[in-house]
Amino acid sequence: MTYRLAGTTHFLTIDVADWTADPEVASAVARRNFDPLDARAGETVNVLLDQLAAANAQATFFITGPIARRDATLLRRVVRAGHEVAVRGAPALWDQDAFRADARTVKDTVEDACGAQVSGFRSSPVTPKNPALWRFETLIEEGYEYDSSRLPRTARGRAEQSVPNYPQTIVCGAGTLIEVPLLSHPFATGPLCVRSAPYAAMRQMFASRTHAGLPGVVSFATWEVDRDQPKLNLPMLTSWRHYRGRRAAHDRVDRLLQEFRFDAIGHRLNELAAQAPAVHTV
Repeated sequence: MTYRLAGTTHFLTIDVADWTADPEVASAVARRNFDPLDARAGETVNVLLDQLAAANAQATFFITGPIARRDATLLRRVVRAGHEVAVRGAPALWDQDAFRADARTVKDTVEDACGAQVSGFRSSPVTPKNPALWRFETLIEEGYEYDSSRLPRTARGRAEQSVPNYPQTIVCGAGTLIEVPLLSHPFATGPLCVRSAPYAAMRQMFASRTHAGLPGVVSFATWEVDRDQPKLNLPMLTSWRHYRGRRAAHDRVDRLLQEFRFDAIGHRLNELAAQAPAVHTV
C-alpha cells in the first residue's frame, strides 16, 4: 500500500494532558492530598508550538473535555497557529450509550472552546477480542471523520479483527470513517513511545515508511516531553516509570521534526479518503 501525500508522509499527534494524567501519579497525588496549582499542559503546548513553528511542521492536538473547559484560550492559540484540534475521549468506555454521550459532549465542548469544527477522535484502543465495531457507527453518527485509536495487529482468529499499519476507510451502515492507526513500539507491546524507543530505531522506522510512501503516526502526551514538571517524592518504581526519558523524548521529537516532514491528520483527509482502501464492516 502506497500513499502519495503532497509534501509529507507522516502525522504528528499530541495528547494534551496535565502531568498528573498518568494514572500512577494521579493515585499518588490523591493519597497525599496534593493539589497541584501548576497543571503545566498549557506551558508545554506553548513550547511545542514554538518547536513546530521552527520546523515548519503542523500537528494534531487531541483535547479532553476538562482541558477545553479550563483553557479555551490555549485551544484558540493552537488553531491560530495553523494546527488541528481534535477530541480525546474518556478512557475505557465499553458501553455504547456511554461512549456516544462522551463523544457527543466532548466534541461540542472542544468546538465551542476552539471556535473550529472538529473531525478527529482518539480514545482507549479497542481490545482484540472486543472489536466493538459499533464505535465506528457511533463516531460517524456524531459527526467525526476519522479515528486514531488502534494499533496495527494481525487477527489471530475469526473472532478478532486485523488492523493494518496504514490508514483505511471503514465502511458501515452509518457511512464512512477513516482509521489512522498508531505506530507500534519497535521493541515492546503498545504504541511507539518517544520516551523509551531509541532514536536510531525511530529514525529507521520513519525512513523506511518514507521510502515506501506510508504515513507514520507519532503520538505522545504533553507531560511526556515536559522537562520542567514538578518532581514528587513517589515510590521508586512509579517515579522511574513517570519521569524516565522526558528530556530524551523532547530531543527525539525535535530530531524527527528536523529530519522528516509532518502534518496534522485533518489537513490530509481528502487525500487519505481518496487513497485509503475500503474495509466493509457489514
